[in-house]
Amino acid sequence: MNRLIAILLAMTLQGAALAQTPEEKTYEKALDLVHAYSGSGPELQQALTLAQELSRTAPESGYSQVLQAEAMSTWALSQEGQPAEVRNQVISLADEALKLNPKFAQAHASKARALVRASMYDQARTSLDAALALDPNLSGAIFLRAEVLRRQGAIDDADIWYRKFIDSTTSRSRKANGYGWIGSMYQNASWNDDVHRAEYVAKARAAYESMLTQEPGGAWRNVNFAIFLNEYAGDYDAAERYAAKALGMMEFRMARYHLAAARYQKLSATSSSLSPAQVQKAVKKIANSTGISLQDAIAFDAFSQRLVGRLSTLQGRIAAR
Repeated sequence: MNRLIAILLAMTLQGAALAQTPEEKTYEKALDLVHAYSGSGPELQQALTLAQELSRTAPESGYSQVLQAEAMSTWALSQEGQPAEVRNQVISLADEALKLNPKFAQAHASKARALVRASMYDQARTSLDAALALDPNLSGAIFLRAEVLRRQGAIDDADIWYRKFIDSTTSRSRKANGYGWIGSMYQNASWNDDVHRAEYVAKARAAYESMLTQEPGGAWRNVNFAIFLNEYAGDYDAAERYAAKALGMMEFRMARYHLAAARYQKLSATSSSLSPAQVQKAVKKIANSTGISLQDAIAFDAFSQRLVGRLSTLQGRIAAR
């Protein structure tokens, strides 16, 4: 009987530990909003409003400080850790939260993001070790471990940790982000590596496709894939399709220029079998359908020299008449 009572008491205490307070629920909702924000929409402002609310309802929890640090380190800090005043404010907010709650793993992770972006990797690793010691499944810390490895060129190890991050979160948006970073990592690695280029391009493409499987409706996700297809994979039919899909969601310059680039590059690939007059006629048709002239496309500063070179070759076919 005594053993049964002890078991029931333990179960009751465990259930009580798992039960969330209203403040904990508000904090988690706000944190999800920070991560769901994609550069436009109300999520970030909603999260910061909840952070202000928590500064009143749970002033000793550190929730408000961590939410501000997470939002600022994610959205107000460049990948180079600038501006420095924002970076310092993120670190200060995280340290304040840790004074209030020394076991707040997310505070270490938010601080680590600012340090990672500033390339302060030794200090970042210290913060990440502390975060993961407190919560081995903390998705943000797992992601940042991958980021450190990627930035230091340890691609294979970074891949492992990015996939751990993907497995650690139930959010389809965050899973998509993880695959997007894997794609970007292999894409960049392929640029100057002739030996592994085909392998890296294939891995990047698979990652981008997984990204869009998780979240097919993001305009920037679709145009980022179109950029990869135009610049790296040389699949202009697919690039045209994804750029057009992005434009169908939102009118923006990058998508329109990559739609034009895909069409011009398709033409360039077959232009040797056409007369200069036929090439000129086809170029005019593309300019009319996209609103981007060939000359404007060649001058677009976001295109790589490789892409510009292919467009210039097409321009040369016209000049040959």
